[in-house]
Amino acid sequence: MGYQIKNISGAPVVEVVFKLEAKPTDQVFVAGDFNRWNPKSLPLSWHKKGYFTCSLLVPSKNKFEYRFVINEEFVLDPTCENRVWNTFAQAENSVLTT
Repeated sequence: MGYQIKNISGAPVVEVVFKLEAKPTDQVFVAGDFNRWNPKSLPLSWHKKGYFTCSLLVPSKNKFEYRFVINEEFVLDPTCENRVWNTFAQAENSVLTT
């Protein structure tokens, strides 16, 4: 799960598709540098195959820190091994590299 990057031919952006396994009754969002860490602006939708998903366009050739928000709790992406310490949050964040 985690994320998948889809290149858009000739565009300065890429499509990022986030996927996360969670209970269908959970409320799941993604927050990060790409949405000013707004914990409610990017909801993931439940997919009948058993996971939550959403997609967004972000500038290519960048790095973004992010976390999933499950039932109002910030959590690391369990499938992303690329992490960085964030002194403001006093915690690790997952890192998306486009």
